[in-house]
Amino acid sequence: SFRSINTVGILDGTTHRFKWLSSGATLRQHSPRFYRQGVLVLDNLGGPRSTGGSRLVHIPFAGEQPSTVFPRADSLLPVPFETETAGHIDLHPDGRRALIAVTHQNSVWEVDLVTGSVLWEYRYVHPIYTAKYCRGGDFVDELKAERSSGI
Repeated sequence: SFRSINTVGILDGTTHRFKWLSSGATLRQHSPRFYRQGVLVLDNLGGPRSTGGSRLVHIPFAGEQPSTVFPRADSLLPVPFETETAGHIDLHPDGRRALIAVTHQNSVWEVDLVTGSVLWEYRYVHPIYTAKYCRGGDFVDELKAERSSGI
C-alpha cells in the first residue's frame, strides 16, 4: 500500500515489477489483505462522511469496480468509523469476518463482511493500533511465536 499516493499494488519478489496496481480507488488507504480474488483495504478517507469517512473496500484483481464492504448504508456503528491516520484489519480464516482496530476511537470491532454488521465492540482508554485473531490452538504458543518474530 502506497498510502500517500492512494495506490495499492503487488510487486513480483524476483523482478521487482508490479504484477497488479490500483490507483485512485481509495484515499490514504492501508492495511491491505488478500480477499476474494482481490484486495481488501482500510480506506481512511474514501467513505461517506455520514458514517465517519472511512470504509473497508474490496478492489478486485480482474478490473471490476471497487466496492464498499463495510460499512453499508444500513450498518449500525457504535461510533463513527474514522481512521484518518491509523487503524488495522485482520481477516478471520473463515473469510466472513474481520477485526478492525478503530484507533482514535479506542475501539476494536469484529464485523461481518457479508452482512456489514458490527458483531461486537471492545473499548479501551488508550488508542488501539492493532487487533489480531489467534490462529493457533494455544494462545500462549501464539504469543511466544509473535514475540520471537519481533512482531
